[in-house]
Amino acid sequence: MASELSMTVTLVLLILVMIFVILGLLLLVLSKKKYTPRSDIPQSIITYIKNALAQKYDREKIRSTLLSNGWNNDVIEKAFVEVQKMNK
Repeated sequence: MASELSMTVTLVLLILVMIFVILGLLLLVLSKKKYTPRSDIPQSIITYIKNALAQKYDREKIRSTLLSNGWNNDVIEKAFVEVQKMNK
């Protein structure tokens, strides 16, 4: 009788552990949402920065090129932050 009770308790604990593991994995998968860039930063500047960084251009060179082409420094900074977030 005690043996059956012990097996039942073990089985219940095993099922609970399995449920928690499944729920944990489900939470992990659902929390990995795809990052979407901010809509107030033009996609063109984000694309330019991503491409320039991929080609190993220096961050300051990218910034100076964008500034000389009329981009606002605040927008440039926000775009760099967005690109960094996208690469995580």
